[in-house]
Amino acid sequence: MAYLDWDKAEADRIEAQVPEETENGRLFTSRRGMGELWKIAQRDIDEQEALYAATEQEESCESLSGARTIAAWQ
Repeated sequence: MAYLDWDKAEADRIEAQVPEETENGRLFTSRRGMGELWKIAQRDIDEQEALYAATEQEESCESLSGARTIAAWQ
């Protein structure tokens, strides 16, 4: 189930990027230098890592909350 959540979050992130790039006129630019491509790739990596870290932290908090509930019942 976590994979499906991650897949949806990643798809939503990419879908949000398209209008932003279209608005800036960058999506249809036929001449991008290697420097520009590397910057885009690095920005994409940073965004993915931030999304993954947020998801991981959320899951950690949920499991901690579940552990506290179990401990309270004992």
